[in-house]
Amino acid sequence: MNHIPSAEINKLIVPITMEELKNNIKDLPNNKATGPNNISNEIIKKLLQQMLEVLLLIFNRCLEHGIIPSQFELAYLYPIPKPQWWNYDINLTRPIILLNCIRKLMVKIINGRLNHYLSTNYILQINNQAGIQGVSCNEIILQIQAIIVS
Repeated sequence: MNHIPSAEINKLIVPITMEELKNNIKDLPNNKATGPNNISNEIIKKLLQQMLEVLLLIFNRCLEHGIIPSQFELAYLYPIPKPQWWNYDINLTRPIILLNCIRKLMVKIINGRLNHYLSTNYILQINNQAGIQGVSCNEIILQIQAIIVS
């Protein structure tokens, strides 16, 4: 990554703007399970300007200091039985973890920045871009099929 100017890398941790926060809030999905704080995406979407300013301050302090509040680390873990009868055997379950929606919002903002950074600076090779927005694994599968056919 020596060929990428440090100014480009630093764009990942510049303070979040109110516009960036509001745009990401607007795109939050409804009807999702909440984490331990029971604050849903619907509640976040209805926050008053003063509360948005507090949320923005918290997020920017996290970026500035490289730490997150301990409440962001809390989650609910639910064992969900697999299709067959589980007979109360934890090994026959799959875990579902419910995180706080506020934490997911902050991660969404950072992921959006990282996604933009990776795609505009061509960090990933073409066969490693399936997770990048606007790119799917279909292109890679078609390339593999073409190689196999030829």
